[in-house]
Amino acid sequence: MESLTLFEQVFMYLGILMFVVLLGSLVFFVVKGKELKPLLLFFLMPILMIGYPSIQEIKYQEIWIKLHKSQQNLVENPADSASRRKVEALTNKIEARAHTEEQLNSITYSKILLQKPKEAEYFAEKALSENKNSETAKELKQVAQVQEELKIAKRDTATSASLDSSAVKQLEQVRLPARYEPINQYVLRTRYLSTQQRTQNN
Repeated sequence: MESLTLFEQVFMYLGILMFVVLLGSLVFFVVKGKELKPLLLFFLMPILMIGYPSIQEIKYQEIWIKLHKSQQNLVENPADSASRRKVEALTNKIEARAHTEEQLNSITYSKILLQKPKEAEYFAEKALSENKNSETAKELKQVAQVQEELKIAKRDTATSASLDSSAVKQLEQVRLPARYEPINQYVLRTRYLSTQQRTQNN
């Protein structure tokens, strides 16, 4: 139930409770020999209350899987605008539901891939609020901070070289799980691409 909102979780639990109560009533009706048809109609409500959140959970788990695949595609080809748009669309669709440490780290990762370091820091902080000892969240936050420094430096070509060197050193110290590890080189590659494009435009 990691992708369910609080409302959907409450909705489902109430459905389960109603279903149990109706089962008890069904037994009572059978024992007393009463007509079952009116009671059976009430079973539709808890079935819907349990079924809707379950369908939502499956739906959003599929979105998470698609997001992970799209993130991987974008890391492998930072210049692919189609992959970038897909990551952005999927992230926008799922970020409001992210509440576990793992989910928040994944959204942080997306924001870095989309070159939105400030938003990445925000979600890293949310992950740390779930688990203040999360090394992954701490490291992703550091990557986002380096990316923000590089982003600011784009306007100052005089300091670009020295800042690039500093960024490389900072990113070399970052230790991330295998799934997120490519982000270090991605930040540097996208920085290079941005610098190259700016030079070509001048």
